[in-house]
Amino acid sequence: MKSVLSLIFVAFVMAVVMVAVGSNPTPVNAQGGAPAATHIQVRDGQRPGEVVISWDADPGVTHYRIGYVNMKTDYPLAKASPTGNWREAFVYVDVETQNFERTGTVYTIRRLEPGARHASAVLTNNSRYGQPTWPSNPPWQYLTVRDSGGTCPTEVIDADSLFDQAVSHYDNEEYLLAIQLLTQVIALDPEFAEAYSSRGFAYFRIESYEQAIEDLATAIRLDPDSADNYWVAGVAHRELGHLVEAHWFISESIGRDLGDPRKYISRAIVYRELEEYDLAFSDFNTSISLDPENAEYYHERGITYRQVEA
Repeated sequence: MKSVLSLIFVAFVMAVVMVAVGSNPTPVNAQGGAPAATHIQVRDGQRPGEVVISWDADPGVTHYRIGYVNMKTDYPLAKASPTGNWREAFVYVDVETQNFERTGTVYTIRRLEPGARHASAVLTNNSRYGQPTWPSNPPWQYLTVRDSGGTCPTEVIDADSLFDQAVSHYDNEEYLLAIQLLTQVIALDPEFAEAYSSRGFAYFRIESYEQAIEDLATAIRLDPDSADNYWVAGVAHRELGHLVEAHWFISESIGRDLGDPRKYISRAIVYRELEEYDLAFSDFNTSISLDPENAEYYHERGITYRQVEA
């Protein structure tokens, strides 16, 4: 998980720099003006190759876009494409709300590959051609389509295999997919400490800091010796402005891993925000002594010098 933690550290430092220069982040995926679909559920249809998808009706929506992608065949091709955007592999059906009963919304997707895992989504819109709104938490639902024998030969149900898939999605920066799979891992094995820590790291990456802290607290309970769990929890607290808690968690991480310069610079930035400048410079100097080739450490120390002189 070293690559995961390196990404988290880069995100932390970049967030500090953005605040320092007054930048505003731009959303990655533009959304339309229609309210997002909620309570989306998928289940097997009456016949092999059918999936029934349902969701709550919303009076503020005039059009629904129902999409699905075959994770066995189409997903790998999309990931290997020049854009690498697997959402481009979705097949969509546009349906006006007047074609549904007002008491509920249900649609049957047919002629899917039996035995293959599919992701399904319901997008909403206020016109047929406008920018649709993707659902969130989660944006899509998974189901392995029932085959003629009623079995699902491609479904992976063991926790270790699901965990490996989740880590792969994380490494590809597909954090929501990773969270979904890690949630399944935890359901299968509630004592899987690394699943909680990995999901906490994923929540951190999508800036869901409170959920990250909650998962990392469980990971720490299950594995109290992991320095990285304390470190990321501390950085998450810092992002929420909880500087006292951030200091405690990062200090605990340093106590368990004295040789990691990233942890010292994380605490140095917390000290800077607490205006404890002597302690901040001490940690900056330690991080530089451990990694003298890292220009970012000198940059952060320079910011602190300017702050003291202001």
